[in-house]
Amino acid sequence: MTVDNWRPCEWGDLAELKYGRALKGYRDGRGSTTVFGTNGPVGTTEADPHGAGPGVIVGRKGAYRGIHYSPGPFYVIDTAFWLEPVNEVDIRWAYYELLTHDINTMDSGSAIPSTSRDAFYKMPVLLPPLDDQRRIVAVLGSLDDKIASCLKAIGLAEALGDALLRERLTVDADGEPLWRPEPLGEALAVLETGSRPRGGIKDIDGGVVSLGAENIQSAGVSRAKRFKYVTEDFAEKMTRGVLQDGDVLVYKDGGKPGNFIPHVSAFGEGFPVARAVINEHVYRVRTKAPVTQGLLYWVLRSEWLDREMRNRGTGAAIPGINSTNFRSLPFPSLPQEAIANLGPTLDSLLKRMLMLGSEIATLEETRDALLPELISGRLRVGAVDGVLEEVLM
Repeated sequence: MTVDNWRPCEWGDLAELKYGRALKGYRDGRGSTTVFGTNGPVGTTEADPHGAGPGVIVGRKGAYRGIHYSPGPFYVIDTAFWLEPVNEVDIRWAYYELLTHDINTMDSGSAIPSTSRDAFYKMPVLLPPLDDQRRIVAVLGSLDDKIASCLKAIGLAEALGDALLRERLTVDADGEPLWRPEPLGEALAVLETGSRPRGGIKDIDGGVVSLGAENIQSAGVSRAKRFKYVTEDFAEKMTRGVLQDGDVLVYKDGGKPGNFIPHVSAFGEGFPVARAVINEHVYRVRTKAPVTQGLLYWVLRSEWLDREMRNRGTGAAIPGINSTNFRSLPFPSLPQEAIANLGPTLDSLLKRMLMLGSEIATLEETRDALLPELISGRLRVGAVDGVLEEVLM
């Protein structure tokens, strides 16, 4: 296919894949240069960057190897490549074009799955004139920039909620909160898991979304972009694990032996979907008055409860926290006045985070639908202006 004066060529005509280099100390939080590996950002460094940015990073080693974009300075470790294009290629257009390819099919044949540079260079590409590249970037980039703005707002709300909780807590000389005599379980009205049909759900491609551990990151944030489902009939018959707005969700079990890493999220306001159930690896948690869902969310997200859950969930062959251990978690001692004042504020913050998460899902859906059409030339930029304005309002 040709579009106007778009030129058919191969990626080897347009760019070179440059090898990353091994680096130590990038997980210690020092430096302002983002460090990338095969799956994306892995830390920061004070070392000289490979590029001032923007730049494109291409996964080199591993079963899953992604395409990543860095708006600023970047350093690439030895599990990835970075792209050095010729002048006629807009680097962000290159990023979007590469997202239309599956580099995980380009194995070099080594024991560890690795991207073949030869196969990469042979990938076909339809190269628009630079002005057209920039118009495409303006559309897709505006959506990604809005997503980034929403994620930043979620992060700020998360930090604000944590700060408000800490402000109300009484801590001892070691910085530990004073715990009330009754455990967390006394403040809970609901603690339950869901289920899946006998025989599994891998062949079910529609129905009601079934959220699992992979969907639990934090309120408004979900890295999993594909959902699993149970049938409508199965969901209707479920007596446990049917989600309601405001439910707090906790990753219950799984992971590497001896290392339980809890995750706490929430459901509602269309995030991550309007209707869902949970499987047996996730807790649905609701409180009794006067403790609110927002207060519960930030207590469970606190460093102290994170540590307590890790301690209770580590040691089994399949690490996790059972309902007895979850109910026995401590709950901070807060005056009734503090709970009455703090609870509604945290509820509002949690609601805002969920609404932003729902907005992100809409933006991502729009971007993912437009990307292959714009990159292929099947859809021209002028045809999407009205839709874009409506989505970005």
